[in-house]
Amino acid sequence: MSPTGHMARVMTKYRPRNVILTVTNDPRVARQCHLYRGLVPVLLPNSDCVLLDQQEQFYYAFNFGKCHGIISSGDIILLVKEPSVCHQHYTHAIQKFFVI
Repeated sequence: MSPTGHMARVMTKYRPRNVILTVTNDPRVARQCHLYRGLVPVLLPNSDCVLLDQQEQFYYAFNFGKCHGIISSGDIILLVKEPSVCHQHYTHAIQKFFVI
């Protein structure tokens, strides 16, 4: 989850074999993500308002990945949360999920 896309672009530097879904509400950031190998931007449906609940953003990206065949049963998902623009002094968070 990346409002600016910075962390997703940093992650592509190491050329992971897996796809990186980048959840953003900014159409400009989503367009820029297309320039990087392995990044798939997930633009939130209503870009004028930010979904405050990060869990809703995760479920939206998860459903996007399931519908497009990116995520399947038995996969491991790493969720990397970038701090919002107004909270730059916070650190990034990483969570691990198993798809059933």
